[in-house]
Amino acid sequence: VENIVFDYNGFNAERFYHRAQLILREEGFINFTAYKTKTPGHLHLYIHKGHTALNEGYSLASKLSMMFASKMPV
Repeated sequence: VENIVFDYNGFNAERFYHRAQLILREEGFINFTAYKTKTPGHLHLYIHKGHTALNEGYSLASKLSMMFASKMPV
């Protein structure tokens, strides 16, 4: 696994990305990129992890997803 990707579909993609940046930096991630799509409120967030084992990638994605959910409730 080289990247972990989050697919955001919501009302405020900019707010999501701003908060995600803060969380990722707190966790020591400095290499990530967001891409807006043509669909309003849709954003792809790529976290560039480098070569990582698949199970470790799943674990990290789950951990980050839980952190995003707890710090950015709907």
